[in-house]
Amino acid sequence: MTDTDATPPTTKDTSTARGLGLRSIGVRAAIPMLLLVAVIAALAFVAQIEREQRSLLAAKDVAGRMVVRVMSSAAVAPVEFDDPETLAEELEYIRSDEEVVAAGVWQIVDGVLAPEAMAAFSKDGRTSPPAPSIHEDTASEIHEKIASFSRPVIDSQGERVGMALVELSLEREIETLATSEKLIQRVSLGVAFAVALLLLAQFRFMVVRPLNALMSAAHRVERGERARVDERRSDEFGRVGHAFNHMVAAIEDREQKIEAKNEQLTRLFDNMRQAIFSVGADLRLRGQTSRAAHELFGGEVGDASLEDLLLAELPAGSPDHEAFSLWLEAVFRSGAQGWTEMAELAPTELHLRPGANDEVYLSLEFRPIVEDGELTQLMVLATDETDKRRLQRSAKELESRYEHEMASMRKILAGGTQLFVDFLRSTGERTRRCESIVGDTARDLRSGEIDELFRHGHTIKGEARTFELLDLRDAAERLEDALASARATLVRGEKPGAARLHGELKKALGEMRLAYDRTRDRFVEASPLGETILDQTTVSRSDLQSLVEKSRAGGITGNQDMSRMIERLASRPFAESVLSLVDAVPTWAEKLGKRARLVYEGGDIRIPARLAETLPGVLTHLVRNSLSHGIESPDLRRASDKDPTGRLTLRCRESEAGLEIDVVDDGAGLDLVALREATGGGPNEGAAELAFREGASTSKGDELSGRGVGLGAVRRDLEAAGFRIEFAQDLGTGTCLRIRPHRV
Repeated sequence: MTDTDATPPTTKDTSTARGLGLRSIGVRAAIPMLLLVAVIAALAFVAQIEREQRSLLAAKDVAGRMVVRVMSSAAVAPVEFDDPETLAEELEYIRSDEEVVAAGVWQIVDGVLAPEAMAAFSKDGRTSPPAPSIHEDTASEIHEKIASFSRPVIDSQGERVGMALVELSLEREIETLATSEKLIQRVSLGVAFAVALLLLAQFRFMVVRPLNALMSAAHRVERGERARVDERRSDEFGRVGHAFNHMVAAIEDREQKIEAKNEQLTRLFDNMRQAIFSVGADLRLRGQTSRAAHELFGGEVGDASLEDLLLAELPAGSPDHEAFSLWLEAVFRSGAQGWTEMAELAPTELHLRPGANDEVYLSLEFRPIVEDGELTQLMVLATDETDKRRLQRSAKELESRYEHEMASMRKILAGGTQLFVDFLRSTGERTRRCESIVGDTARDLRSGEIDELFRHGHTIKGEARTFELLDLRDAAERLEDALASARATLVRGEKPGAARLHGELKKALGEMRLAYDRTRDRFVEASPLGETILDQTTVSRSDLQSLVEKSRAGGITGNQDMSRMIERLASRPFAESVLSLVDAVPTWAEKLGKRARLVYEGGDIRIPARLAETLPGVLTHLVRNSLSHGIESPDLRRASDKDPTGRLTLRCRESEAGLEIDVVDDGAGLDLVALREATGGGPNEGAAELAFREGASTSKGDELSGRGVGLGAVRRDLEAAGFRIEFAQDLGTGTCLRIRPHRV
């Protein structure tokens, strides 16, 4: 790319283009050239004038000599014969010449020129011209406006007998010389001007133009544009252009590298979620700021101060405002040497505009910028954690709401599920009937259909209010509102807009369906039986017990399937025995200064009636025993690299050997040494013999311990139901007690 004809930029740096004037190299070079041309032109003009003047005077001299020679010849006879009249007549012939202004002839007597002329005339008002001096040949004198010529009058013997004088006018020569002078002046000035223009043009083309192109290219480079100059010339400017282009190429290469690094840093800077900026000792922003800073504080932060960005948003006089202000005042006074101490006192978070719609939670970090051992700037990293706090708050609210709903479901489960199951069943049927009436296509609903929808929605709303199902209640109420508006339109004798009514009903039914499904899912989730809870029904316990006894006594014979069905009807799901323990375990653990949770598996497996009667008490005792003797305190568990919250697992399964129930904890396991001391057992006795021995207890008297009657009583109760209990896990890695049929 060449730029030899580039137009100089309209906007220039003031240091290079602000009124150069006489400092311009073109002007400074032109002035001596113009002076030189002027001197040469002046000298040429003078020489030409002088030459013209000499030419004119030479012609006049020739003419004057001829006239005076003729006059001296004509005056010989009159002078010799002393005949002034004849001489005067001769002079009249000369007088007729326009250029002759005066003439006269004087006699020489005894070698002396007579004082008075024999004959003379003068056209300029004089009486006679001045007498000439005596000399031998023709003489001439040039005066201001006349040329005077004198010549001796020689007689026939060659003697000088007189002197003749002729004066010729120089007016014509003066006028001619003036005209020539003007012409020569014009020509000289024209030639001088042409030469000057030629020199200036050549200088501009050879010097100024390349310099302008170079300056234009330099300004374009200064503005960050691409620029090249012509380097094809073979003179110094060609070499300068070559050096300039190499310099520009080096600059562009360096700028590209710098730009690439800056882009990388900018991407890194702007993609960081922190608002990053730095402030000086005056607490005003300096240098670049991250994009997050503009987004957080709004628009261009410019040279705003830290007080404008942070302190101004804190309530004046608040502890945060006062503490932050004092810290900012002290941090630069302490300098780099005191930074470590000041960093520990730096505020780590700020809550701006608390309670407002645009409140902001900021997490703050500070980094010192030290130059030559001095703390010159402070880098601030402000992280907007508003969304995080809101999410945490929303999560807590949702968790609280979820726990509230689950607690309500557990209350329903604990107080009897049949009524709620019937409610779910009827609500599901009503919802499906409403969806069937509304359909997928908009149409005009009949009055009877609107009334039926109204009845279903009103019934669902009332029953949902009874069970404190607020979402379902609100959805049913919105369905009622849409139907009430449609009914009012029908009462006025008008038809409600089918499309609008269909959209409102579909929306309300969608919300009602969503609330119903969520309620059903929460109920199933809260139930230890899972989906099985929806298939439960309530029967008389005495009737069921009587039926079981008759079946066992042979009162119902001939149908083994009937007997098995009766036994199954009398059995209970495993989850029923676990339900009360799920909420109780965290509370019991807290009383002991511990943390624990209970999980269970196989909740829908049926438990035989005899075991189901005693299993809740057995599991309660075993769980309390694990909390008291097995699960460690949070500190001890952390020291053993365990989760601070202990875990108890109740696992029910059907194996080839029959029903098996495991009670597992991840605690410290049995302390055999303590058991032997408490029971007086021998060194060869194992855990089963010691733990189930009557009076065995390692408790220090907490309210959950069995005081020596725990596991022994559990074993007797299980044996009465046809089951036994045993240890099924190595000591020191937690405890696992397994309940299984006695016949195995």
